[in-house]
Amino acid sequence: MLKLDTKQVFADAIVELCKTKPLEKITVQNLTDFCGAGRQTFYNHFKDKEDLVGYVFISDEKKCIAKLEKGDTVKEQLVLILNTFMEKKQFYISAYITHGQNSLGDVIFEHYVDYYVKKIAEKTENEVDENLKNAIRFYCYGSIGFVRCWMKEGMRLSSEKMADIIIDNIPERLKKYLD
Repeated sequence: MLKLDTKQVFADAIVELCKTKPLEKITVQNLTDFCGAGRQTFYNHFKDKEDLVGYVFISDEKKCIAKLEKGDTVKEQLVLILNTFMEKKQFYISAYITHGQNSLGDVIFEHYVDYYVKKIAEKTENEVDENLKNAIRFYCYGSIGFVRCWMKEGMRLSSEKMADIIIDNIPERLKKYLD
C-alpha cells in the first residue's frame, strides 16, 4: 500500500491553488477541501498557513540540495533554487511578495541567516561575532529583497544571471566563508 506524505500533499495543494488564487485568499478550509482532508489533519501537521508556506520552501530547498554534487559551486546551488522558484512561479511570487503573515521572505531571511551563521561557525570553529552576524543579515536582507524585485518584475532575468548578481554582491567580509 502506498503511504502518502500528508505534509507534501498539503504542500502540493497550496502550490496548485496559487495557480488560480492569490496566497492571501487561500484559506485552510480551501486547502482541506482540495485535499479531501479535515481541518484537524491540517493542524496535526502545520500550526498555520505560514508554517505550510515555509515548509514548501524548505522542502524544495532540500530537494535542490539532494541534487547537488560535492564540489558544486554557490552559483550552481543558487541556480537550482531560483529554477525551482520559476517552476512554481505563481506560488513563489504570491508567497514571496506578501508582507506580514504568510510572508515567505521572512521565512527565507531567518532560514539563511541561521544557515550562514552555522556554516561560518563550523568553518571557523568559533562563535560568529555580532559584526559578522550583521553583515550576514545585511546580505540576506539585500539578496532576498533583490529576488523579491525579480519576482515582481515577472522573473525576466535567467536564474544564471540572477545567481551572478547575488554572488557579485556578497560582502567582502563574507566571501572567504562562502566558497
